[in-house]
Amino acid sequence: MGCLAPRAPAQDEDAQADLASMLAIPVAQHGHAALVHLLDAFGADLEEVDDVRGGPPLMHAANNGHSAAVHALVAVRRRACRRLP
Repeated sequence: MGCLAPRAPAQDEDAQADLASMLAIPVAQHGHAALVHLLDAFGADLEEVDDVRGGPPLMHAANNGHSAAVHALVAVRRRACRRLP
C-alpha cells in the first residue's frame, strides 16, 4: 500500500482549501515559508484577512520579521497575478 492518498473528490478539495486557508495566518505568523507554498498548492486563500487583527498573512509575516515567509507570500501573489487574463 502506497503512502499517497487517491485524488480527492471536488467537495474534499473544497474542504482542503478551507483548511489550508485557516492555516495561512498561523503559518505566516511563525514564518514557515515552505508551508506557504504548500498551502497555495492546496488552494488556500492567502489574501484572507483575519478577524482578530484585521490583516492578511503577509502582514503577520512582516510584523513578526519573517522575511522568508514574506518573500514566499509575495512570490505566490506574483504567480497568481501572472495567471490573470
